[in-house]
Amino acid sequence: PPLKIIKKTFELLEMDARYTVVLLPLKITAGQDVPAETLYSMLLKAFDEDPKRFKFVEIDPAKAKEMLNESKKFINAEGVLLGNVEEEAKGINVMLRLIDTETNQVLANADVYDEDKSAKNLKWLMYCLSLKMKQQFPIVQGKIVQVSGNGIFTDAGAVSGVKAGMKL
Repeated sequence: PPLKIIKKTFELLEMDARYTVVLLPLKITAGQDVPAETLYSMLLKAFDEDPKRFKFVEIDPAKAKEMLNESKKFINAEGVLLGNVEEEAKGINVMLRLIDTETNQVLANADVYDEDKSAKNLKWLMYCLSLKMKQQFPIVQGKIVQVSGNGIFTDAGAVSGVKAGMKL
């Protein structure tokens, strides 16, 4: 008999419920074969694919570097995505960190590596990188169980991917 595959997706919350971030230009620490602008564009497109976990704030790359150097807060962004590319003859490694703009705390790290640097594979790697980051920030629904001082307690816990200190 034929095999039937059903793809189940989750219902997305309102756009305002998403974490607002800015993606800074990727920093190349080794290698020159793959342009950083190409990877940056591929990564933005990958983040735009479902599930859309983050809302991106566009910012002029030159302005972003200036703001970063002066330790200024990024207007309307809750987080900053910083990427680093290490390219060698053997392969390419792309690392991404999400930093909270209020606390400067690193909230998530993700990286991808492959020896295949073809355009098709790089696109796939950027998709995998975005997915790794999205998985660390799940969209969950729950109820507030208790409010105490500056904190809240919900019925959405570690099983849902919620960690202590996350913004809801």
